Amino acid sequence: MQASSLPNHPIETTSSSSSSSSSGGNNNTNQRYLTQLFLMMRPINFPIVSLFHVLGVHLTVQLWKVSHHTITSSGLSSSSNPILLSTVLKHPSMIMVLLSLLLVTSTSMITNDYYDARNGVDVIHDDNNSTDTSSHNNKHPLVTGLLSYNITKTFDSILYAVLLLSSAFVPGVIPRLMVLSGAIVTYLYTVHLKPKTFVKNYSCAALVAISPVTSGLAAWEVLNSSFLRHHYTTIATATTATTIPYWKMATTSPLSFLVMALFAGITSREIIMDITDYESDGKAGIQTVPVKYGTAVAANVALGWSLLSGAAACALPLRDGVPVLKQLMGCGWDNGIGMSTPFSIIQKLGALLTTTIIRRLVLSVVGSVMLLYRAYSVVKTKGEDVDLAEKAVDSSLLSALLVLASFV
Repeated sequence: MQASSLPNHPIETTSSSSSSSSSGGNNNTNQRYLTQLFLMMRPINFPIVSLFHVLGVHLTVQLWKVSHHTITSSGLSSSSNPILLSTVLKHPSMIMVLLSLLLVTSTSMITNDYYDARNGVDVIHDDNNSTDTSSHNNKHPLVTGLLSYNITKTFDSILYAVLLLSSAFVPGVIPRLMVLSGAIVTYLYTVHLKPKTFVKNYSCAALVAISPVTSGLAAWEVLNSSFLRHHYTTIATATTATTIPYWKMATTSPLSFLVMALFAGITSREIIMDITDYESDGKAGIQTVPVKYGTAVAANVALGWSLLSGAAACALPLRDGVPVLKQLMGCGWDNGIGMSTPFSIIQKLGALLTTTIIRRLVLSVVGSVMLLYRAYSVVKTKGEDVDLAEKAVDSSLLSALLVLASFV
């Protein structure tokens, strides 16, 4: 019976061969499995998820310091204490938060690849009818036979089990529910939501945007825990009467601006990516925005979300910069008789350019303009230039990094 099953499952029966087979061959097979499974987790996303995690904690530490009156009286310094930030990031429960977020991302990638391959969405297009599929092995390991469906499903199930275990150590009820909700949404997205127009784009954007919020809310729990008060006497003596309510921290803090910018930016990017997959999605029957409404409409929708992302990114430094600009413009810039000298003007401009607010504003504006320019270039071609759309998708990563840097 073992021999008869060999043609249908060539990979799975390799490791179950007779004991006379060399252990080196089995080790190579197992290593090949693990390599392909690791690639299916999309490790390229790990630094991005980690960056979102650190940024969410950073913004929360800023807000916590303000609520406990531990910042400088001038109010010009908004950067979080590196020691405090490091302490929160190294807290065991925060490490579990990061692990949970990485697992949510990894399981979503594997689950998506599994169902796409099983439903025939992932296919290898070879116009030359070539039998060489080596260049596609890492991208379509299930299609090419490098991995079996059973092995992939088992590995994905193990990751989900570890995710459930790690989520139990996430501090706070709401952050824990957000992690579990993210895991549920990734499955619902792949099985049920992906064929739904717009819903798939919003689901992907929400999963990305929710990462810094989850980390921020978890950090808020750690900052108000007895662990941190035990390590810092200044924190122990800080008043808690002005502590910002939990719900207000999530809706009025810089995290809210970050979430809006990320959600809108990722939605725009996802729609442009759908434009690049217009033909394959149409053949697979996936009703994306360009498939259902046309590439021209999809390009305009992507541009609209880009505008919203840019507005959200620039709103925070503009809001925070008004008091600082008034303070700099209102004192110490004349020569004693009510007139500005060339030197004082240069000094004033230098002071403005060196402030954190101006730096953040410049980064947000540059990143937003880059995103808008690429989206508008796709609109000008009515979404018919696939190469240009792919360039827009690639350049959006740099735009996102600039926007993220504007929140630091």
